Amino acid sequence: GFERLFSYESRLSMVANVIKRRSDPGEIREAVERYLGAADEATLSKLIRYIATEYYLDLIPEGDAVRAVANLVKAYPELSEGFKRIVKFFIAVVAGGKIASGEVRSRMDLEMFKKALSINLNLRGWAPSNGYIVEVARIVYGDSVRTRKLSGQGEGPPRGHRSAELSSG
Repeated sequence: GFERLFSYESRLSMVANVIKRRSDPGEIREAVERYLGAADEATLSKLIRYIATEYYLDLIPEGDAVRAVANLVKAYPELSEGFKRIVKFFIAVVAGGKIASGEVRSRMDLEMFKKALSINLNLRGWAPSNGYIVEVARIVYGDSVRTRKLSGQGEGPPRGHRSAELSSG
């Protein structure tokens, strides 16, 4: 059935649920090892992508997603350099959601948001460039997301829920 077909995703979900609720590095490491096996860059990257997908699909609130990734980074400081790229992608997905919803409307808003998010993740200096965030916002949330003001060319996105800004075709 479902469990057999989506066995790995089910295990990712179990670990994600633990790291959203627990901040103890020992408990997080134990859950990762129990459900996913050896913790390496590839495994932790899949886990962060899973959490980013849950956030994008509105299955978990932003706070839970950020807390989960922060707890994971804290639990694996020795591997954090290795999964830096996927964490930057996570930051770009969350910031892209703010752009799509209209909460982030200017370059200054974007700078403040991504720096605050990096600090919440205990990753000062890991914030991706505005160009990367704009590119991810367009890919993830659709070409209808207006980002010209963020790149210095015109108006920001209209107000509304982030999924309302997805392109219809």
